[in-house]
Amino acid sequence: MLKHIYILLVFIFFLALNLQAQEAVIVDHNCTDISKIPDTWILEAKDSLRIGYGHTSHGSQLVTGIEAYRGNQGTIYYYSYSSWGLETDKFLNDCWGNAGGANDLGHNGNLEWRDATVYMLNLANNDRNVVIWSWCGGVSDNTQAGIKTYLDAISALEDQYPDVTFIYMTGHLDGSGVDGNLNKRNNQIRDYCEENNKFLFDFADIESYDPDGNYYLNKGADDGCHCNGGNWAEEWLAANPNSDLADWVYHCGSCAHSQRLNCVLKGGAFWWLLARIAGWEGDSEQRTLQVTSPNGAENWLVGSKHNITWVTQGEVERVKIEYSTDDGENWSKIVSSTKNDGIYYWEIPDDVSADCLVRISEKNGTLVDTSDNSFKIISTDEPPSVIITYPASNSEVKDSVTIQAIATDDFGITKVEFFINGILHHTDTAAPFQYVWDSIACPGGLNTITATATDTNEQQDSYAISVTVRNINLSIQALRGEERAWLVRRQYGKIELSAGDIGSAKVSKYIIYRKEAGGTYNIIKEIEGSEAPGGMFVYYDRYLERTKTYVYRAVALGIKGQILASSNEVTV
Repeated sequence: MLKHIYILLVFIFFLALNLQAQEAVIVDHNCTDISKIPDTWILEAKDSLRIGYGHTSHGSQLVTGIEAYRGNQGTIYYYSYSSWGLETDKFLNDCWGNAGGANDLGHNGNLEWRDATVYMLNLANNDRNVVIWSWCGGVSDNTQAGIKTYLDAISALEDQYPDVTFIYMTGHLDGSGVDGNLNKRNNQIRDYCEENNKFLFDFADIESYDPDGNYYLNKGADDGCHCNGGNWAEEWLAANPNSDLADWVYHCGSCAHSQRLNCVLKGGAFWWLLARIAGWEGDSEQRTLQVTSPNGAENWLVGSKHNITWVTQGEVERVKIEYSTDDGENWSKIVSSTKNDGIYYWEIPDDVSADCLVRISEKNGTLVDTSDNSFKIISTDEPPSVIITYPASNSEVKDSVTIQAIATDDFGITKVEFFINGILHHTDTAAPFQYVWDSIACPGGLNTITATATDTNEQQDSYAISVTVRNINLSIQALRGEERAWLVRRQYGKIELSAGDIGSAKVSKYIIYRKEAGGTYNIIKEIEGSEAPGGMFVYYDRYLERTKTYVYRAVALGIKGQILASSNEVTV
């Protein structure tokens, strides 16, 4: 009996190990930071794995990405490489599958890639133990049945070649967003890999996020990192030019169909995938803490409020924050214990000094870091100054107008905000401070432009001007006439509407108003913009009373319903 129990326990133990080994490994945007991969697992991957890759241009992004990290022979990320077919003992055989007779994963159930894989793996001298293929547009137009054919084919290869690790992959973004067919088919692949414990390189997920974790699939992101309103890769690099990641991007030669930042992120994710295949559990195996602000050269005003920021890696629950005014000789408490969320809002004490430091330490642990260089706590700080240099106050503007401002401060400007009629339209964080204003989207007539500058101590200065938006010159004329209908005489008003200088403005409709002398305006006619070619229209207002005086005016509305222009008043 005891022998049977022992055998059962052994069986359960090895079954648990097997289930753990088969757990799904999804490499996505959370797996792009190469610095989190321990060097020992990079070395293990290079020693134990022999990769066969098949792809066309989109798939080359992985190879371009790891090439950016490769460096010189002898460095940690350097690897042996061949560019076509099978070359034994090389870490990476690029275009390995292509030599077998296929380009990529194809479209809608095409299995040339499977046949090419079988051909290459059956070569007498084959030493590949990792096989990966990429898509090149084949998911966007695929069907549920076509993706199932792809999934079933890889599963069959896994059964046929149990000593080879096969990598599943999602298709690159195409701008169709969350509800597009591409995302539905990618989710089909993801669900299968999760449910069946596969290795997935989530190509699409990686290019759906920037390095800070901001999401762009719901903003129409495509494979070139374009999205609604800009390009997330270009914007992130512009905001983080001195980051370690930006340095790696500098070493990236190109990136097919995309931005170099996207390739470098995929390169880091590719190393992450290979380290996981080699046996890494995915934990960074190191804990770090680093003060990021203040970190030297700041000038913080007594009584102002500033964010102390830091970053950690690994398990860190709470931290203690202190400051010194004598370059670290003595320390004063800011907070004895606060949540490790990377930010603490500090009101600067009346403790003026040029030799200040901040120290952050793990509350119940050994991690600690101090500002790299000293900063200053100052007693006075002149507020910033800002002036709008274009357009001129009381001028007339139309179409697109580049609003220009000059802002100065003794310690620096953090931002200049541009307001139109009290509503924030744009924030600029670096000189030259400017905003391209589409005045067509604003009401015609008098508008107020305000520029507000903020300095490093949150002090502000504002400058406002008034301009007249005159995208359309709208005028009306009115004549009073009389007509006979049998024995009855009726008076009418003939209103002639004229709109000039329309330019690029889009007029959705014109509205004519009428009021009796001393009364209020009422709408008497709405005219679609298409009914008034060239901005001209004549309307007859019939059945006027002889003894009454009438006043008319008109407005032109834009496609968003905004008033583009108002006419003069005329009386009959």
